[in-house]
Amino acid sequence: MKNITSLNFWVHLTDNCNLTCNYCYISTLETHKSMSKGAINEFSNTLHKTILKYTNIKTVTLKLAGGEPLSKFDYWNSGIQSLIDIFGKQDIKLNIRIVTNLTILNDDIIEFCKINNITFAVSLDGLNEYHDKYRKFKNQKGSYTIIENNLLKLKNSKVLFAILVTISNDNLDGILELVKYLLDNNITFRLADAKGVNIDKVKLLEVLDNCYKLMENYDNFNIKYKHLLCDLNLIEISDTPCSMGVSGGAIYINGDIYFCHSQFGSNQSLGNIFEIDDLLSVIQIGYKFHSLSDECQECEFKNICAGGCPLYRTNENKSPMCDIFKSTIPKIKKLNKE
Repeated sequence: MKNITSLNFWVHLTDNCNLTCNYCYISTLETHKSMSKGAINEFSNTLHKTILKYTNIKTVTLKLAGGEPLSKFDYWNSGIQSLIDIFGKQDIKLNIRIVTNLTILNDDIIEFCKINNITFAVSLDGLNEYHDKYRKFKNQKGSYTIIENNLLKLKNSKVLFAILVTISNDNLDGILELVKYLLDNNITFRLADAKGVNIDKVKLLEVLDNCYKLMENYDNFNIKYKHLLCDLNLIEISDTPCSMGVSGGAIYINGDIYFCHSQFGSNQSLGNIFEIDDLLSVIQIGYKFHSLSDECQECEFKNICAGGCPLYRTNENKSPMCDIFKSTIPKIKKLNKE
């Protein structure tokens, strides 16, 4: 087992969602179930036991997600507060991020996040109509205007947030304009392709080239730490594309443990928090997903790309973004002044 110093978990708090994004890969949303306070407490207890067993672990990162987690804020916030209070007494750094569409925000949510230093990861796929093509309410009304207003509330409240941009053929034409908006407002952001969806690679490469040319004009924007393309490991090289199966995993509503949240609803659960007392050994059962192809092993960028997401590799066992990565990584490294 590797010398693990941190743990990372996607915590799926609810299957309830108020939007109908048609590229969503969470297959269980229509159940509308939510994680009970008892399950949150059991996760907290099991996490604590794991840390006591592996004394090198000093950092825990939790992504509170769904569904739309803020749609059930009043249901789960006391359980998460209890978890925060427990770890506040330990010599452990606890990072918490809410993964949200940000269509729901109120004073109670803002105050809870300010007190507990919780940050936001907000989905935004473009400006105006480019965002609204995909991210609509169930009445088919777009969500952009609401999100724009709520981003301003977060900014005025000094709550930290980053933007998650999912790129597809339908919003490619609006990506450059969105990136300019994010750069102008000094907003941290990630660009990523919609998983499992075919995309025009020629046009995507052209759009990304234009984005990185644009970034050359923003000397005051710390690109190295404020921008990410997919899951590229440009700050710390790694032989895996993400923490899943190594130091991270995903916890479903009922306590089932998965290699990745995209597997929710499948029969690929690795265990359950009510039945184990060592999360690390269970999540590393999924480590086998990270084997690299011979081509990847010989690539100069193997410790930056690491073969891409193992759940979405091509028949050649490499990332469908391989050619895009080979072209754009040198541009990003140059911008990072490496």
